[in-house]
Amino acid sequence: TNGGLYIAASLRVQPGQTANEPVKYVASNGGALVVGQRWLQAILQQLIAAWPNSIAAADLLAAVDYNPDLRLQAAKTLLEGFFAGVIEITTEPIPVAGAADNPRIFAPARLFSLRGRTRVGNIRHEMVQLPPAVAAILPLLDGSKDLPALEAGFSAFLPLLSPQDAQEFPSI
Repeated sequence: TNGGLYIAASLRVQPGQTANEPVKYVASNGGALVVGQRWLQAILQQLIAAWPNSIAAADLLAAVDYNPDLRLQAAKTLLEGFFAGVIEITTEPIPVAGAADNPRIFAPARLFSLRGRTRVGNIRHEMVQLPPAVAAILPLLDGSKDLPALEAGFSAFLPLLSPQDAQEFPSI
């Protein structure tokens, strides 16, 4: 068994590669992982498709369960990615919220924004720089308001938005 491990990765394929060469997967932190085997590339594609969610290691490696050598090679590659800072390995799935009727943002991020900060922490313990208009509305996302109430609250911010910030709110 996998010991309850969960894997996640925010990767993208480096553009400009030819079909016959190994694929270079790049993370937002600049780290990279180069993979030549198609079956291993398929495993990484599962992680890309699932992001920001994590996948149970047992599920991720199920396709190679029949072959202990391939399973070991896949585990080694994922561990290499972990040490390179491009693969996350946790003992619990990372709780990622989907669409909700009453959206609620990570409480520490709301607290930071209430204090006027535009750099806030996320559930992965990363600091994220937000446009000022986005940071300003985080306190509204406490789970107490439904979508129509939030849209009304967001509308009050429209005159304050720069053109770049306005792109963050395409539906308003």
